[in-house]
Amino acid sequence: MSLAEDELRKAAMTDPLTGLYNRNALTALVDRALGTSLSAGRRFGVLAIDMDGFKAINDRLGHHAGDTVLREASNRIRAALRAEDIALRMGGDEFAIFVPGVSSMQALIDVGERLLQSFRAPFEADGVLVSARICVGTALAPESARDRQELLKVVDTALYDAKPSGRDCLRVAGQPI
Repeated sequence: MSLAEDELRKAAMTDPLTGLYNRNALTALVDRALGTSLSAGRRFGVLAIDMDGFKAINDRLGHHAGDTVLREASNRIRAALRAEDIALRMGGDEFAIFVPGVSSMQALIDVGERLLQSFRAPFEADGVLVSARICVGTALAPESARDRQELLKVVDTALYDAKPSGRDCLRVAGQPI
């Protein structure tokens, strides 16, 4: 593959607003990392993140302010991860983080807790401090699922279990609320 083709491929997998990968990276990067982890007998974690209060920021301050918050959110996500972790903007104010070779569920929870903590600090958008906390769902392969599609279903269930629990919290797939 030429350098130009490689750059085009990377651009097609990158969200232009946040610089994180987009959904196109699921097949190209995530499936490969999941397969590599599982074939080596290692675990593979996933965290699903949904920002709370983001729509209110867009409605109150406009999309420019919302874009500012999303860019800062992506910076906070990157700061909580290792170099080999894969962060994606799934769309809108939803993100997914894939953690190859995570040692345990507790290590995955620790990543989620770091993210929760970083999102508790207010964001500045157009000179106004705004709150956009997160809910986090977690799941671990191979315990929860062995393929990406099923793993995403499981982690989405954990994420949506977190929402009625008061938000700004983390839920582990398959564990009671």
